[in-house]
Amino acid sequence: MGDASSHIEDEDAILEAKKTLSRAIAAYYDTVAPGSYVDGWLLGTRRVPSSGEYAGQSIVSTSVSPDQDWVLTRGIGETVIDAIRAGSVG
Repeated sequence: MGDASSHIEDEDAILEAKKTLSRAIAAYYDTVAPGSYVDGWLLGTRRVPSSGEYAGQSIVSTSVSPDQDWVLTRGIGETVIDAIRAGSVG
């Protein structure tokens, strides 16, 4: 589940971190869009490791909700790309 630049290879720790992120995303939407239900998410990040093989290099990583199917993930991704092209990412 980790990529070549991952510092954690413990699958249980990664899953627990994703569950924590899922709860945070749900709480965010409970605040900004009360009554919404988050049924999937796709997170893209840009990070720069401070040590290791990739130290100082920009790395783009993605993560998805635990057990999310690829069809939903692809649909979210395509929608994000369309929004970026349209200049409506907020």
